[in-house]
Amino acid sequence: MTVQGIGLVVSERCFSLIGCIALKALSGIPSALRERLVFGGYRRQLVLQRLLGGPRSLSVRYTRGPLLGLRFTCESTEKYFIVGADLEHEFNPRSPQRA
Repeated sequence: MTVQGIGLVVSERCFSLIGCIALKALSGIPSALRERLVFGGYRRQLVLQRLLGGPRSLSVRYTRGPLLGLRFTCESTEKYFIVGADLEHEFNPRSPQRA
């Protein structure tokens, strides 16, 4: 499943239908707000993880940003997954953008 708003591809087999819908909805929220919503409180993070089917290990591939094409494994609770490709721009705002 390609998640455009987060800028990554993740296997659909990792999520139930509810998890896929939650992930698509989350990806429509701008990254800075998405980060504040999810990481701004423990309860919010628990709700998201329950919707996604619980914390799990995921294999992802970035489709944009400084990490374009990179494949790696991360947890569904990590910022690399929830904030997605925009996370690297936060760490390195002068990083060159790739098309």
